[in-house]
Amino acid sequence: MTDRITIEGRDDVLGVYITRPKVLPAPPVVVLHELFGVNADIRETGDDLVEQGFIAIAPYSNLFETERCRSNRQSNPMAFHLF
Repeated sequence: MTDRITIEGRDDVLGVYITRPKVLPAPPVVVLHELFGVNADIRETGDDLVEQGFIAIAPYSNLFETERCRSNRQSNPMAFHLF
C-alpha cells in the first residue's frame, strides 16, 4: 500500500511518502532523498524495500525550507550559500 501523509510538528508540517508491505508488523526504513526530492527513483527504492518486507518512509518536503531553516538562513546567509 502506498500513501502520502502529513505529520504535523511543533514548527512545521512534514509530508511523507510511505509504502507498506501486505504483512504487518514490519520494520521501518527511512529513505532520504537527494537534492531533487522524492522523485521516481526514490519511490522505486521505497517499492523495492516493500518487496523485501520493510515499511519505507520518504519525507517529501524540502528539508532545507522549514521555518527554522529559513530563520537560520536569514541570520547567517553565508552558511546557506550553496542552497
